[in-house]
Amino acid sequence: MKIIFILLSVLNLFDGIFTYIGLRLQLITEANPLMHFMWTTSPSYFLISKTILSLLLLYLAYSFSTKHTHVWKFILSVPLCLYTAVFFIHISWLTVFVSI
Repeated sequence: MKIIFILLSVLNLFDGIFTYIGLRLQLITEANPLMHFMWTTSPSYFLISKTILSLLLLYLAYSFSTKHTHVWKFILSVPLCLYTAVFFIHISWLTVFVSI
């Protein structure tokens, strides 16, 4: 369980950094309505919220305990798959941008 929370934390942080770069350079748009609102309100709020979420996930990695680990592994596999897909999307546009 711990590794899933850590992976989610790292992927979330990379998502925040890569999204920040892409939005600042106007290479991408934010698809998540909540994060889009945070970005348009203040890019600092956007980064702070992503950082807080990553820290919360790290906290959960070391404090979370349950008897239903199989259920939680299944539940957490959904955001893990989504963040992994988003990570590779970021890598693809970064690769295109760097090669220009």
